[in-house]
Amino acid sequence: MFKILLLLGSIVLFFLSVVIPNSMQNATAACLVLCAVFALPNIRLNRNFQLLLSLYLLSCAVTVFYILVGLSAGAVQEAVQQTVIIYILSPLLWILIVSGLTNLLDDEAFRRWIMVFMMLCVSTVPLFFYLFLQGYDDAVHFFIKEANVDLTEGNVAATIHVYGSFIFLSGGMFAAPGLVRGNAARVLVLSALAAVAITSGRSALMISIPTGVLLGLVLNSRMAPSAASPRSARGFRSVLQTGLVICAILLAMAMTLDDISLPYIFSNMVEKLTSGGGPARAEQFNALMDGVARHWALGSGHGIGVNYLRNDDYPWRYELVWVATILRVGVIGSLIYLLPFLTYVVVFLRRWSARRLSELDIFFFAGFVTAFLASNTNPYVEAFTFQWMYILPTAHLLNRGSARNGARQ
Repeated sequence: MFKILLLLGSIVLFFLSVVIPNSMQNATAACLVLCAVFALPNIRLNRNFQLLLSLYLLSCAVTVFYILVGLSAGAVQEAVQQTVIIYILSPLLWILIVSGLTNLLDDEAFRRWIMVFMMLCVSTVPLFFYLFLQGYDDAVHFFIKEANVDLTEGNVAATIHVYGSFIFLSGGMFAAPGLVRGNAARVLVLSALAAVAITSGRSALMISIPTGVLLGLVLNSRMAPSAASPRSARGFRSVLQTGLVICAILLAMAMTLDDISLPYIFSNMVEKLTSGGGPARAEQFNALMDGVARHWALGSGHGIGVNYLRNDDYPWRYELVWVATILRVGVIGSLIYLLPFLTYVVVFLRRWSARRLSELDIFFFAGFVTAFLASNTNPYVEAFTFQWMYILPTAHLLNRGSARNGARQ
């Protein structure tokens, strides 16, 4: 009974978190709690899960300590409440859910889920553009409250939360294209992801594609012999062929869409990258580093900001999450926060060295890397609807250490 409830609840949860993130936050939060309860009977207390739980509890200790530091320095109650939800409650719920699903589903089931949710994500982008351009404000606000589409001076860009999910999905899929069965389907999927990235105007999303390709070139060379089937080998080699198809599609776009200039889009992306994300983020970085220096890199406490306002509603929150983390909890506290992810990277590299990786492992790792890089300029890791991008790969790989799941692989 709990298995069925977990599967059904997780389908709803990932739809809310991946396809329409932040559109229905209350429903997402309720579903997150219910799925964590349903996952409890399916969790196996193996050594790796206990390690992950220990690292989580250690990070909780850091969070509680620096909440008290922040309160003593004048942090408001709303900041404390958000910190508890984001740093303590939400990660635990995601860990439980992913751990339960990993012990319940095999790689093929996860692959099918990925394909379904990814295509649903792709379908929301043209729908969003259509609704915005046709003036359906109420429908557009369902996707994001402050919607915007820029089609001026040859540029194309939009503001929609699902682009955050695409950073993970695009990086992972271009690293492990063999997850898509069939050459025609593979070309279609990768081309759709490339088109979404270009029309997003998001540098982090566009960079995720070459990052995923480079990771795939390195990681697929030592895939597990049982996973490196001729089909998967042809799948990755077809990236080069797919690249030619994508280039042809882009050329067609450049020739047929007079209002869109691909050179302008790419030059704008390069300008953002070379300027450190734009002047606003550069100023934010300098202000945060000044705050770190004033507190001797020991931490100012959660809920404490600097003399730079980026968010009128939550002045203690910043886009440069990891620099802001050093400000809040210091260098040592930040390293403790990173321990679960560093453990994941170490375990992944060990399995890569031992040729024990599957296509799904490579997909998750590439998605994690691209999402982690994006978190340096966008606060995805501090949004409970996006924390799956970081916890899903980590908890999945560590929980595969159970005897039952290892035998199924």
